[in-house]
Amino acid sequence: MTKNPANLWRKSARLTQNLGKVGKVAAFTTIHSAPSGYEHQVPYSVGIIRFEDGTSRSLEIVDTAAKNIKIGLKVQTVVRRIGQSEPEELIEYGIKVKPLK
Repeated sequence: MTKNPANLWRKSARLTQNLGKVGKVAAFTTIHSAPSGYEHQVPYSVGIIRFEDGTSRSLEIVDTAAKNIKIGLKVQTVVRRIGQSEPEELIEYGIKVKPLK
């Protein structure tokens, strides 16, 4: 899928379906050597999240230091900017998780 306004709009319409879901970290790792396009984000943590509805997803864990992430940590889905854009480009958003307090 290319980065054009129509495709990004269709993709963003699905964001609200996943917003506010609560789950727990089942496994996680911290990325120190990122793939192309994500170099500006290292280090970042990614986890397998098991949600209360029985589904699981691999998502980035935000708003906390890697040392604070533990198996069983309760998290909630949030919308955050994904990727890096130039001033004249569209800003793309996606689902990530943050710890619940």
